[in-house]
Formats: sequence, C-alpha cells, structure tokens
Amino acid sequence: MKASESEIESFQKLGLNYRSIIGALNYISTNTRPDITFEISHLSQFLERPSLKHWLASLQVLRYLYHTKGKTLNYYNKGKCNIISYADSDWGNSPINRRSVGGYTLFLNHHLISWRTKKQQTISHSTTEAEYKSLSDASKEILWFQQLLQETNLEVPGNVPTLYNDNKGTIDLAHSNINHNGFKTKHMDIEFHFIRDLIRNQKLELFYVSTHVMATDFLTKEVGKTILLRSKSFINLY
Repeated sequence: MKASESEIESFQKLGLNYRSIIGALNYISTNTRPDITFEISHLSQFLERPSLKHWLASLQVLRYLYHTKGKTLNYYNKGKCNIISYADSDWGNSPINRRSVGGYTLFLNHHLISWRTKKQQTISHSTTEAEYKSLSDASKEILWFQQLLQETNLEVPGNVPTLYNDNKGTIDLAHSNINHNGFKTKHMDIEFHFIRDLIRNQKLELFYVSTHVMATDFLTKEVGKTILLRSKSFINLY
C-alpha cells in the first residue's frame, strides 16, 4: 500500500487524524481483538506519511469491528494447566523492504493469553531464518509468562511448555546436534543456541504442526474468510 508523494500531500491537506484512529485500533487489537492485529500492524507503518488509501483501509477495519462487535474472547475454568504457543512467519513478503513478518500466540489451558504480530528488524535470508526469529520471540514470551505466574503466586504448570511450528526444516535444525547452523550473522547464531538450550534443558518442547491447524496464520499475512473463521475458532473468539 505504498503511496506516491502526490497522494501523501493530498491527504495531508484533508486534515484527517490518521494517527489517532490507528492508535485507537491498536489498543483494541492489543487487548481484545487479535483478529485485526496483522492489519493494524501493517497500517501502523504509514503513521508518518499516510495517504487516503491508508485512511480508507483503517475505516474498513472499523466497519469490520462494527459488524462483529458481539465477538469476544472466551475463557472457561476447565482443562489441564499447561502452556502452549504457536509461532509462524512469512518470508520476505513485504514489497517495501522484504522484511518478514512473524507472529505468535500463547495459550494457558487452551485459552489465549498473549499474541503479537512483528515485522522483523532485519532481512531473513531463508525461510528457516525467518521462522527461527519467530520461534525466538515466542520462546521469550513463554519465559516471561512463566515468570509472571511465579511472581503473582498463581499456579505454574508443572509440565514443559510446548511450542508449535509448521516448518519441518526449522524444527529439525533446533533438535539436531550439528554445531554449524548455516546462519551468517552473530545475532542469528545466538538465537539458534538460545532455542536449542531451552530444548536441551527441558524448558521447552518444540513440535511440528500442520499449517492447517496453526493458530497463528492470521497474524503473519492477510487471510481469507475460511482461514480467518478457522483461526477465530482456535482462539475462542466468537
């Protein structure tokens, strides 16, 4: 949705507060409506230089919220106490700078607790690298959540947290015993050993899951109605 200079200048003359509407939508997506998180993350890239097309896209999100205003995240006092997370990433799909977009969801007792869409700060040279960055973000969120439970004296699950990903190559690499991982930067080498250490020290279990049952697809790209409905079912948003 990159805009031309003339489109940006024309929009500025209208005096519409794009930053305000995106700020309000971001608050909603962060707290109660994960189903708009990807869209708001994308539109937030244009806060400094928005155009009419970005404004209209934000209004489209508002219309979607209006027509689904009865939808809420649902929580039930049942189920085994465990922590499960799903992490996913696209690979260089941004036409602006080819940075990948990662996302994760975190569940306690199959109830959605945390979610995030994040444009990665550096360009990934492979699908594996993009997925690894997403796995690292999800792993750090799991560790943070475990610490939060301890500090608030809430029940801490006794079993090892489970992290799911739909890239077999990434998972095989995390479980392998090879010393050279193929990553060409120190930063990625650190991420590689961080995840491997969590697995080796039994602080994390990493498993493959089919793309069709990933509870994170809607956080990394625009999805159609069928996938969106399926994702909303996964996260108990209805």
